[in-house]
Amino acid sequence: MHPRLPSLILFALLSGSIATMRAADLKLPAIFADHMILQCDTPVAFWGWAEAGERVTVSFAGQSKSATASADGKWSLKLDAIGASADPRVLVVTGKEGRKLEVKDVLVGEVWLASGQSNMGWNLTKTTGGAEAAATADDPLLRLAKIPQRIATDPLDDLANAVWRPSTPEAAAAYSAVAYHFAREIRRTQGVPVGIITSAFPASTCQAWIPVDTLKSDPLLSDYIVHWERRIAEFDSAKAMSRQNAETKPDKPAADDPRRMPMRPAVLFNGMIHPLVPFTLRGVIWYQAEGNNGDPNFERCFPAMIQAWREAWNQSRLPFLFVQLQKFNGFVPETREIQASCARSVPDTAMVVTIDLGEAKNIHPADKQAVGTRLALKARALVYGEKIEHSGPVLKSMQRRGENLVLYFDHAEGMKAGDGDLRGFEVAGADGRYSYAQAEINGLCIRLHSAEAKAPMKARYAWSHVPDANLINSAGLPAAPFRAE
Repeated sequence: MHPRLPSLILFALLSGSIATMRAADLKLPAIFADHMILQCDTPVAFWGWAEAGERVTVSFAGQSKSATASADGKWSLKLDAIGASADPRVLVVTGKEGRKLEVKDVLVGEVWLASGQSNMGWNLTKTTGGAEAAATADDPLLRLAKIPQRIATDPLDDLANAVWRPSTPEAAAAYSAVAYHFAREIRRTQGVPVGIITSAFPASTCQAWIPVDTLKSDPLLSDYIVHWERRIAEFDSAKAMSRQNAETKPDKPAADDPRRMPMRPAVLFNGMIHPLVPFTLRGVIWYQAEGNNGDPNFERCFPAMIQAWREAWNQSRLPFLFVQLQKFNGFVPETREIQASCARSVPDTAMVVTIDLGEAKNIHPADKQAVGTRLALKARALVYGEKIEHSGPVLKSMQRRGENLVLYFDHAEGMKAGDGDLRGFEVAGADGRYSYAQAEINGLCIRLHSAEAKAPMKARYAWSHVPDANLINSAGLPAAPFRAE
């Protein structure tokens, strides 16, 4: 043995012990950063890390609350509700022996989380009117935060980083178009500071945003996990075989590893949502279903995700506003129907219809301003209590009258065709064969007639991948696709 080796080993062991004994840093989660906005008019959650047993105090807006770090170094507390304020203030966190953190330029107002896949993340400058919107984006009371894209096998306690930026042309140009237009409209109508946090990942599935325990607790949803475990095992087996056979192609690139894919169950909840919990929010806007198009389990998966997020935040009525799939070659109407059913059956949710905005050959339609504005209409009416129209016509009931079907609608004031003749309606008899139906508006109802269906029993509207349908109301909002019998 080398004569110095024992002493080197001892030094290494002592160094490791010293590092372990060193007091843990006083730390806030990355989302608490300069220029942030705290949610107004409700108790505000704070949490972080310190030395075990350390007394930590959070001071802001004339309040001070304290908590003691547990054995694992974690602490949490809530400040009492704070009124909206555009005055920039400093958030101060203090620990023992003068340890101190400061978060500067903190405002209080409305805070929303924007999540989903690529249509939610789509940059403002890539959209219709985006350059013009960015040019007028200067607003120091509108703050934008973007969560780093991160896939994680296990739930993460914190983000790699997070930056809040006051809205400027530069900041807005690189930000989510839907989230920006939504936040700008809430800022304009509510007259208080607004913060928007975007946590989106292209090509992701709904199940990737759900905690693994939620998936495992449901026999149907647990199939997602079984499927991906099989994919991972097959990938590992193929990779091992390629190493053994020198004549095969090189190993698959890491990007092909199923572990790294945003469709894998739970990985985006782990990496991009769990680190935000329980940051206090007013609500969530969501744009995702492309990755679950045609998935029969989506009917169970989507409500389960909403419920799981509400449980994570301990807010049983956390508003959840989402976007229905637009027209596009390959998008099946059954997926839109699942979304509409969720809006009807899950409390404190609302669906924005975009069947008029899509493009047959473009999965990323260019008009994101209308999407953001319609989401804001839902928030203004259902969350902030404004007396405004927020929905297009919604089928309420149907009656057969001789050779006609009569459809009755809610949100039907001023129903009309958006352009030309009213289109998009079909009827069928007992044989289930649908044919084009002439549609005539009469007040709050629509009469359907087809010469090919003398005894109509069923009706549907905008029921195709790329429907030619144009029913709107006086607010210019489109009717959602439906089928009824």
